Amino acid sequence: MGTLNNISLTKLTKFFKTFSFGLNNSISFKILLLFFAVNLILSCSSAPHKLDKQNKSQETSLIDTRKEYDDFWEYMENFDFNFTSSIKLSEEHQQFAEGLKLVEYSEFDSAEIIFRKLYETSHDIQTIKNSKKVLVDILFFKSKWFDILELDSTETAIDSPYNSLRLADAFSRAKAEKISFPDKTVSLPIYISPTGCPIIKVIINGEGRFFWLDTGANYSVLSSDIAQELSIFPISYEKTKALTGTTIRVDVYPTVIDTLDIAGVKIFNHPAIIVHDFDLKFKFFGVSNITKVDGILGWKAIQHLDAVMDYKKKILIVSKPQIDSSRQRNLFWLGCPVIRVKNLDGKPLLFGLDLGAERTTITANIFKKVSFAQIYSITKQIGSLGGWIYNNARMISSLTLDIGNEIMHFEDIGTGFQQKKLFVKLDGILGTDFMREGKIRINNTAGIFEFSIE
Repeated sequence: MGTLNNISLTKLTKFFKTFSFGLNNSISFKILLLFFAVNLILSCSSAPHKLDKQNKSQETSLIDTRKEYDDFWEYMENFDFNFTSSIKLSEEHQQFAEGLKLVEYSEFDSAEIIFRKLYETSHDIQTIKNSKKVLVDILFFKSKWFDILELDSTETAIDSPYNSLRLADAFSRAKAEKISFPDKTVSLPIYISPTGCPIIKVIINGEGRFFWLDTGANYSVLSSDIAQELSIFPISYEKTKALTGTTIRVDVYPTVIDTLDIAGVKIFNHPAIIVHDFDLKFKFFGVSNITKVDGILGWKAIQHLDAVMDYKKKILIVSKPQIDSSRQRNLFWLGCPVIRVKNLDGKPLLFGLDLGAERTTITANIFKKVSFAQIYSITKQIGSLGGWIYNNARMISSLTLDIGNEIMHFEDIGTGFQQKKLFVKLDGILGTDFMREGKIRINNTAGIFEFSIE
């Protein structure tokens, strides 16, 4: 299950998942998990979902930690549309809820109209703030860079390297992205990184390179040395400071890949980020050699595909996504890919999908929905680009989830970092630990995430 010398590396491919947009833009214009994010977190603990009992301290035993949502916004953040009779909705709140339902069905054009109107006409501060958060996500998904800039016309994209609007400014001047599919379904081999992240060979401007496949990275990433070898240059040399998974900031530069070929699926004018190559070299604990990352294929590319990854056969099958109205949707995107799952009691939960994460984790939000017999704590060392921090994680002994029609049981599962800039409140993050037992399918267009064990 992805262990190395009894050390579990929780993440290894997630570089800045939260570009801070400054101001109150959806995720502060979420260039970090909302905007060109790619967070690279290495987490050290014991073997996945099996902690050393001697390393955990008893925190408390609880019978029930759940509580009802406090207000309308908590319902919305949890995508819970089962309103109680005690909640009286205003017309604006009804519109907001309808807009989120459209987002859940990937009807972004209609959703954009609703949230833009709420942002421009509402007199309620909270409605304005949350409408803007959702709207920026929608515009990001649709690559509407000019609209993102206009949404915050008072903020310049030039003055400060900490202002990630300069990335939107750079991409707004690039050619529009296009994609073409071959007539047939295509396949290619996948390789598994030491942390379980899938790796595939992609053809960039005619040259083959190996990229980590990471749904947790909103944007594709190029190592600076690979960019130089392939004569791919920044479209702006005004660097942006990207916040990593800890408190370390790294320099990134916007670029455009002319042609990104995934086994015949060709993406033209693909926006990406260049990261210094020394920020993409990682040494595993107890291992002498250095792991070099050529780049990352992020969600901005994955969202176009119907991708089936068979971990046991080590093959990726890619085809043009089609709408399937006969299937119940369980996948949607709002700042990150979100999967609807259930526990054994049938309680609906929201988990982010992150192929760059070695293990599945929970967030503090789950304690509002599910009761646990025992909660304890453990201090984990979390590493990211440039340094390490210590995180005091809350742990539960076990959690059983219905994921893509398969029942999976996790032991000693702990809390990870919750992206505070996201509008949606996640109950956890699905990592690759259980996926390596079978195969998964990701079809964002149809809203389908499948997991099966054969």
